[in-house]
Amino acid sequence: MWLPQVRHGPVWARVVVLLAGFAGPGLLLWAFAGRYGLGWDAPWYIASLFAVGYAPLPLFVIALAWAASAGQLVALAGGRYAPYPSAAERPPRGPLRQTVRSIVLAQRRRRRGSEPARSASRVG
Repeated sequence: MWLPQVRHGPVWARVVVLLAGFAGPGLLLWAFAGRYGLGWDAPWYIASLFAVGYAPLPLFVIALAWAASAGQLVALAGGRYAPYPSAAERPPRGPLRQTVRSIVLAQRRRRRGSEPARSASRVG
């Protein structure tokens, strides 16, 4: 919640706030690692709890959503979150992208060419 408050601040402040946000999950992981003597194997142990069905699936979905949100916040804190560039700002297409684009556009033209005949038959 505090990360937007320091978005214009120095990089070190954004990193400190981001790491403070990871303190809760980090403490949970550290508790597993210390209490059960797992050390660096604690993340794999938690993953195996989900794999064998001991931990419920909704909890896994919530953790996955949290990880996706955390990734967005890391991008935001690192200054790597930006809108998609305009066509003028993008680099030229390579041969693979150009081939895929040509195929997709040809399929769209083919569909549009056959579409009026289908729509005319539906009306009547």
